[in-house]
Amino acid sequence: MFRANTPSRPNRIPGTIELEISDPVLMLNEIARRYETTERVLMEYVDNALDDAEALYRENDQHYPYPIAIEITIDPTAGTVTIQDNCRGMSRDVLERVVKNIGESYKRGVTWVNGRFGFGVHAFRAAAESIQFQTKHHNSSGYSLQLDRSQHRGIKEAKRHDDAFPTASGTGTMVIISDFDADWNDFSVDSVKAEIEHHFERLIARPNLTITVAETGRPHQRCLPFDYEAIEGKSIRRTLQIDYKEETYPIAVQLLVAREKQPDRAVSFFVRGRRINEAVQIKSFMRKSDLKTRLWGHPHLLGYIEVGEIVHPAITRDDFNRTKGRQLCYEAILTLEPEIDTLIKQVNTADKDKTLGTIENAINNAVAAAETPAPTPESPIGSTAGAKAEVSAATALSTAQTFDDSGTLAVPDIRLVTDFPASDAADERVCQVDKTIYINIEHPDFQERLAYTRQRIPKITDRLTAYLAGLISIYYPLQPAAETDALQAQVDTIIKLEAALHQQRTELAQTLSHR
Repeated sequence: MFRANTPSRPNRIPGTIELEISDPVLMLNEIARRYETTERVLMEYVDNALDDAEALYRENDQHYPYPIAIEITIDPTAGTVTIQDNCRGMSRDVLERVVKNIGESYKRGVTWVNGRFGFGVHAFRAAAESIQFQTKHHNSSGYSLQLDRSQHRGIKEAKRHDDAFPTASGTGTMVIISDFDADWNDFSVDSVKAEIEHHFERLIARPNLTITVAETGRPHQRCLPFDYEAIEGKSIRRTLQIDYKEETYPIAVQLLVAREKQPDRAVSFFVRGRRINEAVQIKSFMRKSDLKTRLWGHPHLLGYIEVGEIVHPAITRDDFNRTKGRQLCYEAILTLEPEIDTLIKQVNTADKDKTLGTIENAINNAVAAAETPAPTPESPIGSTAGAKAEVSAATALSTAQTFDDSGTLAVPDIRLVTDFPASDAADERVCQVDKTIYINIEHPDFQERLAYTRQRIPKITDRLTAYLAGLISIYYPLQPAAETDALQAQVDTIIKLEAALHQQRTELAQTLSHR
């Protein structure tokens, strides 16, 4: 228990000193500031309700004895958030103890619950001024207790209430947080619902457990678990067994290398059904990994790792404490990296082919754009005769263009390939067969100018656009009047193509970022 700085007590052991907290409020408020979002603060109180529900779950052979309902209600007018459950509730002694006995959580030593420190009940301090608890246990009266952020003395004892508790079970706990700070008042039904679905995705998949969110006076929206079975891809499912301190600890791994990208579904660590953090955000895990974010941050990789009881979450429950159990846990999980990497390389190859096809289309669009003559009042671009006249005078590329039999400008077709078609071309970089220009993407000059994402997906660069413009310009069917005209025509062509490719590169980047 933390004690304010008071005179030494008569029963103090002679010759000893005691730890004292001169300002408990300041310390608690500083701890609470480690929470980064209001949604994360609210999760602490949902978590407490789930811990209470867990006792019922285990007492009844891994089943809830009746439908468990946890309701979060946001009242924008009153500026409050209410978290209500219909679980066991608390007696007066327990209610007062969880508020005042910081660091002496009644859950310590109970391995199957998530709260261990007793700090979670004070999480409201990060975002709001006040919190009120109302609770009813089946063999006691109902009680309420209010606490303000600035209080550590003069907190009024729990007040007795004999009114019926507003749940079907007649028991449960209601937490009302009020007077939110302006900087922490940016949450909504959607954001809280999304956080619950992300944070408790394994628990809300259980039958007979419902968590809902709503604004006052509006229908409650049910939080739903993510459906991994609906995603096409290749899965890796393992139950790793770790022997530690003469006990065996299971670690459940369910990963999926999806056929398509799954934004915002990165692999996450869970402890007893609660999300701790994404694997890529846990620095201690990333330091142990050989493939690091290239693998664990891959947009096609999703899933969860339930580490159970071999590790201990930090106070803010977004990381793990450094223990031997953590080390053994990481080592076991990382043995799966080669298998995961093999599957990721397969989707990388497919993504690379798809991306190169998109780049190829972008190049062809750029060539078409660069080769189209600018319209003039005397010769509209839609007129074949006008287009011929425009070219014969001076095209936008400063060169005489080639027309096909129908009188349409013959735009060369660009293909990015690894193997050239049969031809007499000696240049390994590029060759032309009929009206198609083939560019070797495996040539060192091409690869040197091609950038890759962290997941080895290609992306076009300014260096590559300049390189492509130079290659393609060589194969334009120029018909110069003199040698000097040919040189100028090629220079103008390179400039035009590079400008058009740069424009396509910008549009291409936007397209690929949404894949």
